[in-house]
Amino acid sequence: MSIVRKAIVAIALLLPMASATAASRDEAVAAVRERFVKSARLDEAYFARPEETRRGTPSGYDEDRELMKEPADLLLEAIDQVIRGGTTEERAGGLGIYNLMIYDHKTKPNPEYLPILLELLANDDGSSYGLTGGLLSVLHWYPTRETVLAFVRTAERSTDFETRYGALGRAAGLMGMNLGIYVNATPEQNEKRMADFISWVRRNEDRIQFSKSGRFRLAGGEAAEDGAGLRAADRERIRKDPAGVLRLFNQVVGDEDDSTADLGGEAAAGLFGPEAAALMAKRAALAREGKDSDPDLEAKLGALQGTYPVEDAALLAAVYAVSYEKDAGTLKTARGMLMRATREEVRRVAGSEPRAVRKKAEALAGERGKTPED
Repeated sequence: MSIVRKAIVAIALLLPMASATAASRDEAVAAVRERFVKSARLDEAYFARPEETRRGTPSGYDEDRELMKEPADLLLEAIDQVIRGGTTEERAGGLGIYNLMIYDHKTKPNPEYLPILLELLANDDGSSYGLTGGLLSVLHWYPTRETVLAFVRTAERSTDFETRYGALGRAAGLMGMNLGIYVNATPEQNEKRMADFISWVRRNEDRIQFSKSGRFRLAGGEAAEDGAGLRAADRERIRKDPAGVLRLFNQVVGDEDDSTADLGGEAAAGLFGPEAAALMAKRAALAREGKDSDPDLEAKLGALQGTYPVEDAALLAAVYAVSYEKDAGTLKTARGMLMRATREEVRRVAGSEPRAVRKKAEALAGERGKTPED
């Protein structure tokens, strides 16, 4: 048999195997799509029940966690198919898995999907709460002006409070703004806050921008681009009161009660930067008077997010504290923060400080296995 003939025979023998493999792959993807439907139906049944009777009832999330055990490439292929051309239930379940995969860092948002998702939301009639919720959840991973406006349009055409609140809450979240919807407020108060937010977006829609890193910005120069690090003036503010900076960080960023947080002093300017601290103090003053924070103030605060390294400021305060603070409580807080940091992080934040200041901090860095008292 000639070499050419042998090659032809070999290829002919391999073709059925290749076809079988392709068929097997298609069947596996189809099975995943069926499980997307199962997840959507479980969620529909779960949320149709009164809240007090849901305990112990299987939900779509239970199915999603089982699905997450499947190979990522298989899930992504099924997700791609249903986003581009699936049924309502397939899309609802598939978007839930896609959202979970992004949240778990199993994948990154695919930029090709943005126009598709925006069109799906624009044409969504609200008849499937699972699909609407899935679109809102996934689009939150795409911080763009178009996404914000799509959320607002969804809220404007919806008569369902949960949908409107979900859409506007995500729009506000993308811009770092507080929507101000509370369970103890009256329906009228919450409706007014949503209406005020929509009005603000409509007045400023041409100024809404996002940086390449997804940071909200307002056109017009209200905020600088993403910050590069602590400046000499920032370090001087932190150095004056490292104990105050650490205490404020625990109050506002941590789990402590922030109702008594002093946002008007040097520590606040050191932790958040002077401009953000002044705006936060103004918002706190309005709250003490029983008044809502207006959207313009919230937008300015949102636009400042990412322009000042708050975590670095707190870490530098810990570096200063272990160097020369005497208060036992402050030292415990500072030591605990440094033990959770790496030596590289400490050197990056405090590298310009004298060796005598960095010495204790670098020795503590990365000592996660010990307690602050050790």
